[in-house]
Amino acid sequence: MGIGELGVFDWKGRKKSLSSLFFTPIIPNANLTYLPQKHIKQLVTQTCTHLMNSGGVVRKIDSWGTLVLPQRMRRHKVQHRVGDYWTLHFDTSPRTVQSLNSIMRQDPLVIRWTILREGGKVEDIAREGRNVIEGDLVLNAAKERGERA
Repeated sequence: MGIGELGVFDWKGRKKSLSSLFFTPIIPNANLTYLPQKHIKQLVTQTCTHLMNSGGVVRKIDSWGTLVLPQRMRRHKVQHRVGDYWTLHFDTSPRTVQSLNSIMRQDPLVIRWTILREGGKVEDIAREGRNVIEGDLVLNAAKERGERA
């Protein structure tokens, strides 16, 4: 394997192909009577461990902090007004996404979540981003010349 080649390999050293890149925003309960950081850390650890044990790769974890929810949300017979927002970018198979959905559904800490497919491969997303940037550069150059794009 060369220096520029990155990949995911199975236990026999064969290169694995991951099916898709996913993005999931998750809103766990931010009940201030308990220690919310401990529960959120446990939820993040459980989610990432599940993904990695299933052969997935966690790309990025972001915490947006504790925010007031846009409206009251009801989950597991409890009404919530505040949530601790965080997002997760990961590569995994569709079967793992199904099991992750069932984990989120059963977890009493999770108020809302969704799993969005960003693309088939990281390279596809990078190519789209590059095209958008190059398109913006062409548009800005046309504006500077006074042309309509």
